Amino acid sequence: MSFLRRFPDWGRYGLSAYYARDDAEVDDLAADQLERFPVLAVFELTALVEAGFDLVPTFRTPHVTVAFSGDLEGHLLALAKLHPRVVENPYHDREPGE
Repeated sequence: MSFLRRFPDWGRYGLSAYYARDDAEVDDLAADQLERFPVLAVFELTALVEAGFDLVPTFRTPHVTVAFSGDLEGHLLALAKLHPRVVENPYHDREPGE
């Protein structure tokens, strides 16, 4: 919703994401940007585009926004149906007792 609020004239929703070209870049992102997340969802770029999503470069590379317009719930369901590859983040700092 913040993407829509920030760019109301564009009329699109957006999900914050990072772009990685290969598994080595996913690993770098896991260590440097995403260490607070225990698991990562890795989507294929072609699958996102074919499902009607756009990748918009935002902030600093490799940050992107997965942008879409229209039915919010419908697009979120479509995103879930893309079956991302789920990767455990080996750099996640687990709290004691987790």
